[in-house]
Amino acid sequence: MIVDGEEVTFHVWDTAGQEEFNALTRRYYRGASACVLAFATNNRDSFEAVRRWRDAVNNECSENITTVLIQTKIDLIDEAEVSELEVEALAAEFGIPLFRVCSKDNIMVKEVF
Repeated sequence: MIVDGEEVTFHVWDTAGQEEFNALTRRYYRGASACVLAFATNNRDSFEAVRRWRDAVNNECSENITTVLIQTKIDLIDEAEVSELEVEALAAEFGIPLFRVCSKDNIMVKEVF
């Protein structure tokens, strides 16, 4: 990808929030320039884990790492387990941008990156 006339390479690591991979994922956090914290609209547990994931990243990176919050699966909003207000409050608490995306329908995916 070219940004401001300069080639930029992305390495995206999806840790899926799986605790058994903590030792491995910490290696990927080191040296990272950005963090995408994602949770599923229809999965309350993933929303509840966002703070823990953010803390894990901040422990390995600086707290100044560029971070965004992603609400995925917005096509399943009728099955939402998290309210819009909760999501907006979390983004505000962290002071980071919020994107609501649907990869299935390619909604806002490009804008995240």
